[in-house]
Amino acid sequence: MYSETELSNIINLYEKRREYNSQYSKTRYSADQNYKESRKQQSASWYNENKSKKKDYYLRNKEKISIQKKWNYAVMTNNQKKFLDKYPEEYQKYILSTLKD
Repeated sequence: MYSETELSNIINLYEKRREYNSQYSKTRYSADQNYKESRKQQSASWYNENKSKKKDYYLRNKEKISIQKKWNYAVMTNNQKKFLDKYPEEYQKYILSTLKD
């Protein structure tokens, strides 16, 4: 489909674009204290106005969040086998469904 030169050109353009985006965000957003402060205020006000939304989301997904945290801990400590023995149904229901997506 593509020749070697075309593929290398596409990869080089992609890498340059990623580098540019990284530098842009570092100079535009990370270095600008006014921007950081405005975003912090915006997120704090959103959170204070929508506490009930966050609580509802957590209550709806409490079991899923709990199992995902336990799975991440099992992966981090290399105890996946133990987790699979202890929570086989939850693994099938929550973990495998997220891995397929």
